[in-house]
Amino acid sequence: MAEHLTNLLGLGLQTVIFLFGGIVMIVRNDITLKAFQKELAKMQQELSALAQVITKQAVQDERLNAQSQRMLMLEQRVEDLRRGRGYVQNHQAETVDREY
Repeated sequence: MAEHLTNLLGLGLQTVIFLFGGIVMIVRNDITLKAFQKELAKMQQELSALAQVITKQAVQDERLNAQSQRMLMLEQRVEDLRRGRGYVQNHQAETVDREY
């Protein structure tokens, strides 16, 4: 009888230790999950800020491209005027008293 009681006590102690280990794992996983969620939220905020920076940079790039196009058009117009094409009505005029 004492032997059965010892086996039962050992089995009960083993069960308590197993359950305690399970509870510790659940609590530890919960703490780790909360820390992971906080880090994930921080990363999402940083990605949002990075997306805003990338958008601003793309807009700036488009503005620079448009300005470059306008400068090229202006240079071409000046070159045309220098060569006598464009606003000058009479290409055979020898003086610069015509309409520009």
